Amino acid sequence: DAYMALIKQADEQAAGYPETTISLVSGTTDTTVTICNTALANIGFKSLIARLTENTDEARLCSLYFGEAVASVLRSFPWPFATRRATLVTNAATVTNWTYAYDVPTDSAYIMSMVNPLGRNVRNDQTIPFEIGFDQVSGDPLIYTDLEDAEAIYISTGVSVNSFDAVFREALAWRLSSKIV
Repeated sequence: DAYMALIKQADEQAAGYPETTISLVSGTTDTTVTICNTALANIGFKSLIARLTENTDEARLCSLYFGEAVASVLRSFPWPFATRRATLVTNAATVTNWTYAYDVPTDSAYIMSMVNPLGRNVRNDQTIPFEIGFDQVSGDPLIYTDLEDAEAIYISTGVSVNSFDAVFREALAWRLSSKIV
């Protein structure tokens, strides 16, 4: 049956992973378990979990989908707790339509914008154009722009579960619920 196949897949993917590596973030197990239990309750599960590593269908499903759900919800909104600013590292990749290529920060869920050197009080038509592409040799993601010494504002995946605000936790629980169903 399809449900048992999903449980088997969760078992295979979660086997051997410590609790801290099942998600994109670090934080206390209590917060992660609370989010998972909220997700389970949202869809009518009567049995809740105490740990993500317990040998239950509920824990395996939460472990399977938690990291993916975090990434999805992080990409859905410019969450203040996850917003970062970084000076970008120049990449030597061949650039055709742009002047510069930069490495995407390794903890980036998505790039929101380039920092305008004119300051914060700029008109919408003064935003810095950029494009996300891939290095043709390595396949690594790159940011293409005409801005020299670029800085980016982006959403980071390197945030603690404990820093999630209430709205994010609620959105995450519902996203996780939708994946478990």
